[in-house]
Amino acid sequence: GGMALAEAIQAGARDGSWTALRALHVSRNKLFNCVPELLAALRSKGLSVMELGLSEVHASNNAGAALAALLVGNRHLRYLDVSGNLLTSAWERVCESLEDNPALQVLDVSRSGLGDARRLFRALAPNLALKPLDVSRC
Repeated sequence: GGMALAEAIQAGARDGSWTALRALHVSRNKLFNCVPELLAALRSKGLSVMELGLSEVHASNNAGAALAALLVGNRHLRYLDVSGNLLTSAWERVCESLEDNPALQVLDVSRSGLGDARRLFRALAPNLALKPLDVSRC
């Protein structure tokens, strides 16, 4: 499952066979506690990811710090879908990281426990590349 995928990504980055991952979509898989490990693997030295689909992977607040770290370290991420995950108390860290990610073009945080979206909007204000932003049912 998720741990095997994280290990494969780390191995590919470690031996240099992977330097960029165009897209990783693992939506609707029950990854639960594997999400932080998967996100940590995507932060492997020299590895960049452009599209990340994590919709409904049963991520919770434990994945928030790992997601924030990935956003800070990956300046190539253009597409991020974290919809349908309960990241309620993790949003402050994620928003801080989004402030420094100007490449992001698509963001879906619908049904993710965001609550008040004002902090997210402030974080995204400098990002002129962002086109669709889905905050429905937050």
